[in-house]
Amino acid sequence: MHLIPVGQLGDIVLYSGGGREWIDADTIGRLLYPGAKDPAKRVRNIHSRNKKHFSAADTMLLKVNTTHLVPHSEAPGPLKEVSQKREVRFFSLPRGVAKICNLSRSGPSTKVLDGLFDLQEAFLKGSLPQPAPDPSLAALAQIPKWAPGKGRMRQELARHEGVTDMTIRRRENKLLSGEPLQKVKESYVHKKHRDLQPQALELREHGLRGLEIGLRLGVPYQTVYRWLKKSPLP
Repeated sequence: MHLIPVGQLGDIVLYSGGGREWIDADTIGRLLYPGAKDPAKRVRNIHSRNKKHFSAADTMLLKVNTTHLVPHSEAPGPLKEVSQKREVRFFSLPRGVAKICNLSRSGPSTKVLDGLFDLQEAFLKGSLPQPAPDPSLAALAQIPKWAPGKGRMRQELARHEGVTDMTIRRRENKLLSGEPLQKVKESYVHKKHRDLQPQALELREHGLRGLEIGLRLGVPYQTVYRWLKKSPLP
């Protein structure tokens, strides 16, 4: 399953996928255990101890790309961005989050649950602020057409690429249909040689060199080499 961010309030991001809304374990742990050293681990431990209470509709584990800042190893200076893929557990709203909060026995669990329910209600009403768009065509193509804010994300990507919205829309449609984004230009072959080019490629498959093929077909060897370069052997 692929999750997409559909709303953000402060440092809480709401995701959508499979007809449900989701919150990651890091966010839930941060809200339930604000003073813990590793709050996400506490949430994972709660899930591990009570797996029988959770179904596929309550939680799932996904590999996601995360980006963080680290210092350069060569010399001190500005921090650099490092991207890595790690497994993140998500819990659905309201079922999965409610079970985690009830099993956590944490003091602020009721307040956290109410706040996340308000977050989901704001999303359903369309009043939840949209997250910052990911300026990539692949990310945009994964968002359903009906998702709120997709048009704005397309505009942001168009400005980022320096093209029009219609260009981004055409590229998105090509990506979804499996078509190449750029047209592949076929090499030009003079009409008097169009019957000879397939023969040249066939002779090349039988092991003949370009000079030999040119002599046999009466075609300049430079032309034969150009054909072979454009259509290399598999």
